[in-house]
Amino acid sequence: SDLFDKRTQKTYASSRLATRHSVAFESAYERWYKNGTKTVPNDLQLTSLTMSTWFCDDGWIGFSSKSKSGLKLKLSTHGFTHPDVARLAFMLNQRYCNGFNVYQDKNASYIAAANTPARLILEDIVDCIPDCMKRKISFLNLP
Repeated sequence: SDLFDKRTQKTYASSRLATRHSVAFESAYERWYKNGTKTVPNDLQLTSLTMSTWFCDDGWIGFSSKSKSGLKLKLSTHGFTHPDVARLAFMLNQRYCNGFNVYQDKNASYIAAANTPARLILEDIVDCIPDCMKRKISFLNLP
């Protein structure tokens, strides 16, 4: 079905997937929801595909308000415990470079970085972003 986005004033094709219970999702559920609590699996690896999926679902990138050449990146981590968010930030700092920090926004936390770390993630994921999600980075005029 089509979905109108008030922010961009454009209509995008969309689809929804909803399951009540399926054995196909049980192993993923057990990894991500220990005892019904959202958790980061111990064996999580931040691959290009993992990062692309995270960015497409819960990421934002834009120019710094102070400098139109500076980039800011935000990765939402809603629902995870503070120790899990801190571990994700640590993993990002190890994979890319230092500069990923945990912030609190209202009742939820997120991880953010600017400039070099943001550019490193973009370089890593740009080829993994599906065409339907390229709108999230189209304003950057990447090759």
